Amino acid sequence: MSGLSSGLSLGVSLGLSLLERPMVVFNFLPSKTLHPTRMADYGPWPRACALAVGPAAAASWHRHWSAAILQREGLHAMPVTDGAAVGLDIAVLPRDALALLVRRMGVALCAPRLRYAIMGSSVRALQDALGPDVMHWVRDARAIHPGLPGAMLVDAGQARRDIDLAGHALLYLAFQGAPPAVARRLFLKLPPLPGPSPSLPAATANDDIVQAVSAAIDSDGAMALAQAVRGSPIFRGRDDIPG
Repeated sequence: MSGLSSGLSLGVSLGLSLLERPMVVFNFLPSKTLHPTRMADYGPWPRACALAVGPAAAASWHRHWSAAILQREGLHAMPVTDGAAVGLDIAVLPRDALALLVRRMGVALCAPRLRYAIMGSSVRALQDALGPDVMHWVRDARAIHPGLPGAMLVDAGQARRDIDLAGHALLYLAFQGAPPAVARRLFLKLPPLPGPSPSLPAATANDDIVQAVSAAIDSDGAMALAQAVRGSPIFRGRDDIPG
């Protein structure tokens, strides 16, 4: 009996481990990486149920919830099967790594607006808001991109907001040219869009930094910049983005 129990436990463990593979999660389990601001759009109760039960039952809840999300988005019959699809290596990044990439892209774009702060009293506040290595990123980012001109950012809160907006704007632009099955799955991991077509979030559509990004960079350039940021040793440190 113990052998049967052990075998069942092993089978459940193997099944759960398969469900955690990045491409499986990306293709079939979007509920696991759904951006928190999207929860209300897809019904918050399945997540509450998934978190309240054990791993095996949670996996079942996520499968049902994800199936509903994919059906609603028209992605249930559109799995990504091309491992070389444009942008896939970025789209499958775990949530924390994706957020870090967005932040670092934003730093690269906003670097000219932040360089004044390197010599000012705002350094500590910026480091607290953006991480201890932010000034290294600011100094070295010009090797990736010259950045966007504009008013200097010395207020830490405003700097963080503009950096995050710039990074998200760049990512949306980059994936406008990606295969729809890849782009639309990625968008589920980001703050919600105003409609089904790839575009900038409605709440940021009139923001100066977002307008500056869209005016200065096209979709191909945005994807190239995203890949450059992800692959550059300049941006690899203790908070490294997985390669």
